[in-house]
Amino acid sequence: MYAVVVICRFMEAPTSTHMKAAKRILRYLKGTLDFGLFYSSSNEFKLVGFCDNDFARDDDRKSTTGFVFFMGGCAFTWSSKKQAIVTLSTCEAEYVAATSCTCQAIWLRRLLKEFNMNQEESTKIHIDNKSAQILAKNSVFHERSKHIDTRYHFIRECIVKKEVELVHVKTQDQVADIFTKPLKSQNSCPRRNETLSINNEIHAMTLWKKTESLYVSKYGNNELFFLNSIEFNVQKKTFPFQIA
Repeated sequence: MYAVVVICRFMEAPTSTHMKAAKRILRYLKGTLDFGLFYSSSNEFKLVGFCDNDFARDDDRKSTTGFVFFMGGCAFTWSSKKQAIVTLSTCEAEYVAATSCTCQAIWLRRLLKEFNMNQEESTKIHIDNKSAQILAKNSVFHERSKHIDTRYHFIRECIVKKEVELVHVKTQDQVADIFTKPLKSQNSCPRRNETLSINNEIHAMTLWKKTESLYVSKYGNNELFFLNSIEFNVQKKTFPFQIA
């Protein structure tokens, strides 16, 4: 998604370089036609968010905000967008990104309430910057935060009301990282698989018969593979499925 967002910024006056980038994205899509989001029936309506940013990567030194929300173990809404202001540190950039993610979380909580799926607990938003987490909980303005626009301090009010909660997550476990920067394959593939709820063991699976469709879902340590009346082998074990 990050690559699509970047080339969209040059739609007004594209060049041959942008065309090459667009073709590469299309080649990637052609090679991953079997990938997709699998939404299974679930009684788990807990809203969970991941938020990240890429500090001052663009030529105008503005950072990129990326976030994704999960419900029932699957992603259902996400965003990748350049920040409107130039931030002075990674802490400030992460703080601004967390505020944008909080605004989306509040809107989702109100939307779910209309569907009688009230979020009784605070919505956890996972970030990988402890300084931003501390800044959001500190109501005292000091030299590192007094220059930040007032609207970005909206997150503090939401934390006090216990509508959202910032939770620290390790950088290697930050799912939203894929929405903010280009990653190497060894880093991007795990992020992609976590977002799409894809189990890595699917690549080691040996099919005994051909099938038209394959859907994968993961619940904790239990992997469920659904095929159209097919037997397949996972870790040298054969599992028959008869799907109506």
